[in-house]
Amino acid sequence: MESRSLIKVIQLYSHEDHNGIEKTARNILVNIYTQMDGYIEEHGRYLAEFLKDFRIEEDCHPSEDIKVADGACCLAVQILVHLQKWKGYIYLLPFDVDECGQRYEYYITVDEDIMTIDMKVIDVLHNKSFFEGTPEQFLKKLWTMPRKHNLN
Repeated sequence: MESRSLIKVIQLYSHEDHNGIEKTARNILVNIYTQMDGYIEEHGRYLAEFLKDFRIEEDCHPSEDIKVADGACCLAVQILVHLQKWKGYIYLLPFDVDECGQRYEYYITVDEDIMTIDMKVIDVLHNKSFFEGTPEQFLKKLWTMPRKHNLN
């Protein structure tokens, strides 16, 4: 089924400005447009399954046994590589593009101060937040709600 979506990977971290005042930076690292299957039961589930066991670590070393990323930038690249199975249906957009006829928006936020990964899902059609929390919490919510689409 065709349902467009946007996936944005966001980096959060604290730093001091030139006056020595601590600030929180929020950077959009990638803005991914998906042309089809953007439903929460499809892309939402696929993203959450991929992200659920990830750990964010400084100076991490690649391992085949654990899913680990050295911060938000490293995770953003791994998400892009993971999505490559949809070649021809996913595209990178400029960071400031917010409108492409999407039904859902997925925000993957990496807080590098506390080393966490969170998801936020917006149902654009109904102008409401569907979910905000960890990938594990998303999967629990997904499996407790009535199924609208075939998940196979």
